[in-house]
Amino acid sequence: METCEAPTANGRYSQTIESEGVIYLSMELPIDPKTGALAETLADQARQLFHNCSNILKAAQSSLTCLLSAAIYLTDMNDWNRVNGLFANAFGNHKPARGMGCVPALRFGAKISIQMIAERKCQRSNRNCLKL
Repeated sequence: METCEAPTANGRYSQTIESEGVIYLSMELPIDPKTGALAETLADQARQLFHNCSNILKAAQSSLTCLLSAAIYLTDMNDWNRVNGLFANAFGNHKPARGMGCVPALRFGAKISIQMIAERKCQRSNRNCLKL
């Protein structure tokens, strides 16, 4: 599955795949799919990531409220608290499993990337909608 509402896969992999009702998103970067530009600030990059992932999940007949797990990669572990706050603000009461780790570098100089796993259809209420 692929949507043009998020950056296209830039290599030999799929943007997302589905197996038995579970959606697996490849590691996403905070790139604007319309311009190809990378957001500058960490907060803007996080917002772009959530927006891109939301669009991918929507194309796969899912949503961020159906998120089961997220793996967040940072280039500076000093950003952990800030990203934790952005994640909490975006997801509200929905608390998927999540890991956050530091890597030496990300493609195109990104400060953050994310990989997600979600259910195709879930019974969560929309009252936990994201605050983008």
